[in-house]
Amino acid sequence: MSSRLRHLRGQRGLTLIEFMMAIMLASVVFMVLYTILNAALDSYAIGRIRSTAVQSGRVTMMRIVNELKYADEIYTYDSENILFSRKEETNGDFQTVYFRFYSGSGEIKRRENGGDEEVMADGIASFSLTYRNAAFGLAGSVDAIRFIEVDMCLQEEGYTVHLRNMVTLENPILVQ
Repeated sequence: MSSRLRHLRGQRGLTLIEFMMAIMLASVVFMVLYTILNAALDSYAIGRIRSTAVQSGRVTMMRIVNELKYADEIYTYDSENILFSRKEETNGDFQTVYFRFYSGSGEIKRRENGGDEEVMADGIASFSLTYRNAAFGLAGSVDAIRFIEVDMCLQEEGYTVHLRNMVTLENPILVQ
């Protein structure tokens, strides 16, 4: 029995205060790790939303730019609409194309040869077309349009993405 008492006296146990301190320290470490992980996941979600918006806007912008670049004649135009003709790449026939921005719904729609409108993009906060002459000034009624500046602002789940592109027309177009 005395050897048993000696054996128990030599061992040191964990007190309740030490145990509580260990739990508190572990809680602080886990809270810090959780905060870091939560911030990383939020950043990933924001990046994904922005990436989706930019990709959608870029596809729309490139389609508008590619069609405007080869315009042969512009019939009507203002800051949110343009009606023009261009040669179709496959068979060389002329087609008329109409782009229009609907600010109420935030959509850009496209109509070809007087057919039905198709939605090219939605979630557009603003869209504008600026027409410029060869001297890069604003094109007046007697100037030939040489450049068209396309400015688009997309909004996706509270995040805003601005896209701007300058279209150089293959042939200057005189609009009267």
